[in-house]
Amino acid sequence: MLGGVCIGTGIGLMLRYETSTGGTDLLAQLISKAFSLNIGMVILIIDGFIITAGLPLLGPKTFLFSCSTIFIGGMTTSLITKKE
Repeated sequence: MLGGVCIGTGIGLMLRYETSTGGTDLLAQLISKAFSLNIGMVILIIDGFIITAGLPLLGPKTFLFSCSTIFIGGMTTSLITKKE
């Protein structure tokens, strides 16, 4: 849980100031701008697809931990990037 908060905070701060690491958050930033979607939700969906594709390799326990981290990270990113 703490990892998701830390990752979400870092990504949220970067995206709030229009910068990116060049990973899936860059793709999410482009999709978010093109379709006026919440960037945190787009990151959650993209990373969810990646983790789901790796399910046979990860196993159920690691998959569930990964899903919870991605969910918490996406929610934290949404909160940080929200413009007032």
